[in-house]
Amino acid sequence: KYTTVIPRTEKGKKLFHKVLGEKIIKNLILKAPEKENMKELITKFSHSKMEREVSFMKNL
Repeated sequence: KYTTVIPRTEKGKKLFHKVLGEKIIKNLILKAPEKENMKELITKFSHSKMEREVSFMKNL
């Protein structure tokens, strides 16, 4: 089973590469079309999350 990890800082990138190198986690190599599809899904999830937050805040 895989999950999506997006390191956002240099420290996060270093940690991610360290655990990959130590084989604590493994990564799935995606081809360009699969990678683009994944980016689109992440964008949709992100927008959906922001919309839920706005709706939630209106109902407080």
